[in-house]
Amino acid sequence: STQTITWEVQYNYNEKTISRADAVLLDLFNDSQELVPNSITVEQVTINDSGKESGTNPVSNYTISPESEDGKEGFSLSFNENISSAYKVTYETRAKDRVYTNEKITND
Repeated sequence: STQTITWEVQYNYNEKTISRADAVLLDLFNDSQELVPNSITVEQVTINDSGKESGTNPVSNYTISPESEDGKEGFSLSFNENISSAYKVTYETRAKDRVYTNEKITND
């Protein structure tokens, strides 16, 4: 009813060391959608011995930049330092205009 979609990205859940230059997440969705302002949250995730999430901690060591290409819109999230932890990124998009017909919303 609100035409809002909540997205979750599990980034670096294999907990590899990634240099700052490569610690960039590019997320693109249909250009019929818009990012809900201030909806992006990033949490550092603790992975237990079973490979499951066992805790989260909000972080702010990143920069967000708007992105667009080929009929898609979105953002890039760049970490401001080398990382070696898992991160959960959540955010919302919503329809820009009234929805009159079905449309498959994709996210890359």
